[in-house]
Amino acid sequence: QINTGVTLCGNAQRVLYAGSGFKTYSWSTGDTTPQITVNTPALYTVNAIDGDGCIAYDTFTVTASQMPVITLGRNLFICNSQSITLGENGIYSKYLWSTGSTNRSIVVYNPGTYWLMVTDSNNCTGADTTTVVQRNCATDFFMPTSFTPNGDRMNDIFKPLLFIAGLAKYRFVIYNRLGAKI
Repeated sequence: QINTGVTLCGNAQRVLYAGSGFKTYSWSTGDTTPQITVNTPALYTVNAIDGDGCIAYDTFTVTASQMPVITLGRNLFICNSQSITLGENGIYSKYLWSTGSTNRSIVVYNPGTYWLMVTDSNNCTGADTTTVVQRNCATDFFMPTSFTPNGDRMNDIFKPLLFIAGLAKYRFVIYNRLGAKI
């Protein structure tokens, strides 16, 4: 019997098993046990002899593959009532998100820690984790209620803070307590 397609992912080890019920085993590595642990790509062979003297032969072709390297990004931010799409640019056989989704990407509406584990065509896996932080992003304008023009560069200027997309200009007028324009 010939086994093919045993893949080592990154620096992993694999156990090669010749089966049970044999009296003696002789591996190409010199081992004499029913199974060996390998961490090097190579062609491994085993001869096994049962109690009647019958010989069984097997071959294991072990290849190496790099682990998938994925990057979700670090310290991602979302604003109030907004979302962000998390995903990986590579194409893999399987995807598994911390949310349980098996899609290539997910849409995130809430802050938190999210991870993705991918499996490639060699059955090697890679993973990454990211944290999504919510920011209180202004979506219109903020008007301070006071200012302190003392030269310390903090609240020295009295003006509205505008966060309105597409706003080209505005008019800002100040009136005193009696309703007169200043």
